[in-house]
Amino acid sequence: MKYNETLSFAFLCSVVLFNSCIKNTSSVDNDVKKTKPINFISKWKIGEEIDEKKTIVLPIYNGGDYDFYVDWGDGTEKQHINSDNLNSKSHAYKAPGEYYITITGKIKGFNFGLVDESKSKVIEILDWGNLNFGRNENGAYFKYCMNLTTIPSFPPDLEGITNMKEMFKLCSKFNGDVSNWDVSKVTDMSYMFSGCRSFTGKGLKTWDVSNVTNMQFMFSLATNLTEDLSGWNVNKVNTCGNFIDTAKTRIPKIFPRCTEVPYLDFSSLSPKTVEHSEK
Repeated sequence: MKYNETLSFAFLCSVVLFNSCIKNTSSVDNDVKKTKPINFISKWKIGEEIDEKKTIVLPIYNGGDYDFYVDWGDGTEKQHINSDNLNSKSHAYKAPGEYYITITGKIKGFNFGLVDESKSKVIEILDWGNLNFGRNENGAYFKYCMNLTTIPSFPPDLEGITNMKEMFKLCSKFNGDVSNWDVSKVTDMSYMFSGCRSFTGKGLKTWDVSNVTNMQFMFSLATNLTEDLSGWNVNKVNTCGNFIDTAKTRIPKIFPRCTEVPYLDFSSLSPKTVEHSEK
């Protein structure tokens, strides 16, 4: 009897010890996850034919919220940048080539429409990290980034973003995956992908555009757009621009010069509330 009691006690102690180990391991894992840095990583190309000074200027600006370290990818010392000191937002390279810039920390406010010195040099976004584009009444976050090709397949932090006007305007090489972006609070998408000749629209069908009121020229000259957008709820759209009249209703021509594009049903819109334009 005593032998069985001893075995039972030993087994109970083993179970308690095992569960304690699992709990402690889980706690360590959680601590590691909390302390692991989240990096915003981008790829840039410096070429003598483009810029003899070989300088990159980050598109950050007064009014943004910053507290981060930047690794310029050329072996130089990391620099600390915060909202009170943006003097280090530019960096001169000694040689042409491709460089990976890594930003660790808070970065809220990133807009080539406001700071466009290096718009032609960014070619890829590899990880969004802690990036938040920041509120801007003009949108234009990657405007005129003509050499930008791809972005991460997972969505960025779009908290507080209501204006995406001209976000990728004239990004002619861009063909990123925009699946599952939370655009439910966005109201303006005019000219968003205008001139994006390589963009096929991958992921657009997942978007909730129910609060968008302006889609004017959203896909003008986006000649490779093929994504099915028939499921979009466009009931609040009242500005489309470049309309054409039909016998049934006014249908916004937001895909001018496109081939093999999906059909958007705007029949729920009242012709009286739709802006008509012959631009």
